[in-house]
Amino acid sequence: MKIIKYIFTIFLLLCSAFFVFIATQQNDYKITRQKEINVEKENLYNYINDFSTWKDWFDLKDFDKSVKQTFTVKTYEKNPSLTWKSSTINGKITTIKTIPSDTIYQNILIGDDIHKITWSFTSNNKTTKVNWSMEGKSSFKWKLNNFLKSGIDAIYGGLFESGLSQIEQNLIAELSSFKITQNGIVSKNTSYFIQQKDSCKIDNFLKNYQEIVESTKQFAKTNNFKTINLPFVIINERNNIDNYIIYSVCIATEKEILISDENKITSGYFDDYIAYKTTLTGNYIHLESARKKTEKSILESDYVIDTNQNYIEIYKISLTETKNESKWVTEIYYPIKKKYVKPIEIINTDPIKDSTKVLVAQPVE
Repeated sequence: MKIIKYIFTIFLLLCSAFFVFIATQQNDYKITRQKEINVEKENLYNYINDFSTWKDWFDLKDFDKSVKQTFTVKTYEKNPSLTWKSSTINGKITTIKTIPSDTIYQNILIGDDIHKITWSFTSNNKTTKVNWSMEGKSSFKWKLNNFLKSGIDAIYGGLFESGLSQIEQNLIAELSSFKITQNGIVSKNTSYFIQQKDSCKIDNFLKNYQEIVESTKQFAKTNNFKTINLPFVIINERNNIDNYIIYSVCIATEKEILISDENKITSGYFDDYIAYKTTLTGNYIHLESARKKTEKSILESDYVIDTNQNYIEIYKISLTETKNESKWVTEIYYPIKKKYVKPIEIINTDPIKDSTKVLVAQPVE
């Protein structure tokens, strides 16, 4: 009996020592993984900042087969979140702050424990280094799991590594998937519109475009202007070498509207004209290819580009509708006009033959 009591006492002492050892482990922890991905920073940021994409790369079933993940529908609402439930533990990730195209701050609730997640994005030419980290205080349960299993860093670090690899695969696949459709000659009818002019670096155009569209829509709503059709952009000048673009974001209106020149938003219109239409389905990086293909087709036709009319781009399906870049739809319209054929006079000055005049048609652009 004394031996059993002695063994039991030793067991209790060992258990106590073990729990003291676990309790005295480091309270703070930080897990970090990073990867350089061959996509532009804004594209990568937007993809990760949208919880609707997480189902394609954030897979918790490696930890628990019973996990059921649910996603918020509106990414742009205040503090969007992702939640999951399982037979063992529930969790939630909430975005609490963002610095556009730079940093995402999130809270992650696992059971009753709150931890912090930070995403940071750094450009390196056309590639982006993304850093994914999680940090917080280690509860006794976390310390115990860290000791009994392969460690917190290995457990969650593995999730981060597989997630980053899947993000890379998904985005590269999205970027490489595109289609250019040449729709041909179409008519652009007279249109009245309100517009907001701006200029910026080409790299910042899409972000600025979305902000201007929202402010222009709000201006129309405030002033009871009835708008029609999708917003469109008139490109006044694009300089790829110096990386700048001058443009107007426009929204068509039912009738002509007169607005004071003192306003940032002004009115405009264009008359009927014909245009060569091309549709790009895919990421905007393929827009230059779509433009060149269109210009080549115009050059080979009986038309030339009409520089007196407006070159237009319409973003029918864009970032605000879907983060799947292969599904973005952009229509481009090059204004065109018939080539002018001017007759030229050639006089035969051969003294042996009768002097004759020949009219030869020569195209003039």
